[in-house]
Amino acid sequence: MWRDRAGQRGRLRKHIKIRDDGPHRQRWIPLARHRWLTAGRAIPEGSFIVHADGNAMNCHLANLRCVDRRGHLALQFARNPEHLAKCRRNAAAAQQRRWERHRAMTAARDEALAEAVTWWECGACAADVHTRRRPERCAHCGGGAFVRRRAKRRAI
Repeated sequence: MWRDRAGQRGRLRKHIKIRDDGPHRQRWIPLARHRWLTAGRAIPEGSFIVHADGNAMNCHLANLRCVDRRGHLALQFARNPEHLAKCRRNAAAAQQRRWERHRAMTAARDEALAEAVTWWECGACAADVHTRRRPERCAHCGGGAFVRRRAKRRAI
């Protein structure tokens, strides 16, 4: 028994029922995959079956190809050269979004670090001073040798 079924992008594909029990994905498989396997051909790990002419309803064995992701892209670019320009536009837009997200995160981090307070200890009198920058002189003894103890953020 077989049927036509719309895939993820709304394209019709032929499916064949291979068993009556188990989850739906194990009962029905694409007819192209079934024909490839029944012809005695293997499908390596990471590969899948595609239709060479782009027509998902044409499941003749001569029209089927077993390709990996790279081969699939090459087949799509050969079939539709404008697809490459579309992929480049999408990649550029995705890179722009990543860059904007990075800039926003960097700005938030810099703002949080501007609010950070560092604790310093005077080497001469062991007095604690908390400032954003290393102090020039100790207010208690006038010494200038400070050791950083710890940094903590202010509550916003």
